[in-house]
Amino acid sequence: MVERGCRTAGAIRMSTTIKDVAKVAGVHFATVSRALRGDPRISTATLARVRAAATNLRYERAPECLALSARRAPQSVRLPAERIALVCNRSPENGYGRFVHYRLIERGVRTHAAELGYECELLHVDRGHHDKRTLRRFLAGAGIRGIIFMNPEVERRQIDLPWENFSAVKIDGERILPGFTSLSVDQFGTTMLAFRRMQALGYRRIGLAVSGDGELTSGRLSTAASLLAQTELAEAEQVRPFYFPERVPNETVSRLIGPWLERERVDAVISHRTQVRTYAHRRACATTCMHTAVPGLAGVMVDFRQVGRQAVALLVSQLQSGQFGVPATATRTYFRGVWRDGASAPLRAVPTERRFET
Repeated sequence: MVERGCRTAGAIRMSTTIKDVAKVAGVHFATVSRALRGDPRISTATLARVRAAATNLRYERAPECLALSARRAPQSVRLPAERIALVCNRSPENGYGRFVHYRLIERGVRTHAAELGYECELLHVDRGHHDKRTLRRFLAGAGIRGIIFMNPEVERRQIDLPWENFSAVKIDGERILPGFTSLSVDQFGTTMLAFRRMQALGYRRIGLAVSGDGELTSGRLSTAASLLAQTELAEAEQVRPFYFPERVPNETVSRLIGPWLERERVDAVISHRTQVRTYAHRRACATTCMHTAVPGLAGVMVDFRQVGRQAVALLVSQLQSGQFGVPATATRTYFRGVWRDGASAPLRAVPTERRFET
């Protein structure tokens, strides 16, 4: 049953449904029903949005619905929440748990989905889990129409679905999947922020050390930021970036990076890895992508839980407005971080600025 409220304007009687309230409040219609019944599981913020939307639309629950609810025991009233899927092509057996930012994104997705009245199903497309055939069957059987693709990796199992049946958002994954609405850490912005802060701390020969494969995937955004940050220096004082293979341990990076550090006379290293201190060879260093505070490490903190929350908000907006399939024009949301000082990048003696007499 879809509950209906009513409003009158003269002799004209117009219907407002619970789905109208849900659309204005930005939640699932089942959440509206639970909120208006006083379900204690609904958060205060969501309850306030639902009530405000209902008031603005002059929505009132129909008498027959109120009577039916009154006759039922509260625990027997259950409207199933719509389900969305969070899909990753790396399974727990193949290292899903090693990536802290995966778990933070998942936490943000689950939290905000619940706040909006949706259930979230984490699905892995990998050996021993789903392939594209079983994934399609599972989604159809579960009635799932909304998907968030989390950091799909190009060299791992790929996903092919009848996209016209789904609303979808992807987190990174520029090189695979169709051109869906997407979210990503602003690699250009975070790298530029790290360079500017290190320069302000007194470092001059600052070198960027990042994964070569990662740079190709992102369109060399970190490289572009490092070059732009050094434009105020003479060419002889600029430091060329160092690229290391993606899938190598930090000990290998430490061995490979040594000659570059000496040749470029680097006094500070900026890298996307939070283990940068293990291969900076006792030089000052900072990271551009710190997902949780690392004691003593300077760098840019990125809130990956917020990335997950925003992915849900974008997906729910598509579902509630009936946007399915690959969009003609896809948007991209970038997340910048905030700088965090640390002992790995101590303040240097900054030369006193020259003063000119006027």
